[in-house]
Amino acid sequence: GYAKRLESINQQRKDLELVMQSEALELLGGLDLEGRMSAVLYHDGWHQGLVGLVSSRIKERINRPVIAFADVGGGYLRGSGRSVEGVHLRDALERVSRAHPQVLVRFGGHALAAGLTIRKDALPEFAEAFEASVAEAAQPGVFASKLLVDSALSPEDFSFRLVHEIESVVWGQGFDAPLFANTFHVVRQQLLKSGEHLRATLETGGAALEAVFFRHGAYLPETARLAFRPGINEWQGRRSLQLLIDSIED
Repeated sequence: GYAKRLESINQQRKDLELVMQSEALELLGGLDLEGRMSAVLYHDGWHQGLVGLVSSRIKERINRPVIAFADVGGGYLRGSGRSVEGVHLRDALERVSRAHPQVLVRFGGHALAAGLTIRKDALPEFAEAFEASVAEAAQPGVFASKLLVDSALSPEDFSFRLVHEIESVVWGQGFDAPLFANTFHVVRQQLLKSGEHLRATLETGGAALEAVFFRHGAYLPETARLAFRPGINEWQGRRSLQLLIDSIED
């Protein structure tokens, strides 16, 4: 009973983690990343125990300092931030604190990671102040970018290396993370409890791949052409390749 309950809690946590990541990516879509040097993200459904993971993932993706916030009640948001080489996160927050003492309630951390609490109603003010502070400190060339071309992947392309290459690139408006499209045979699929997301095992050219399709509450046909982004799923110290399905092509 206990082990099973633990497994179920772990699975829920993993699903929540994936949902939060997908919501973070949606929020990112609304930011003009070409014109910005930082990202401050908040969603009212986020869990304070997982915001550090979200900011870490998004930081890897956009190669800029990221802070993700969760609502902790009482009119406050608690955030967890991750930074990149060349921008000292704690120092950046120190400058915000000096310029806007009424916004930042408390903070602590070091060059690459920090925790903080702000007043909820001051979120937009904080986001602008943090952006200004990062812009002041960033070394030129910290956020250099290059563009990847979209295409189909051959079986040997499905690799951690590809994901690392993609995630080392800055993307945002005009620099969208590459979207690939392949025809897959659907080996196994299950709708997650809520019925809002689909998990599947896909096969192409002899390669079996795990995939997740958010906000998709229906089963896939046996053979489907899917647009996707490759990602890495980290679970209990193990890392596996996972495709994030974007859409099904008719």
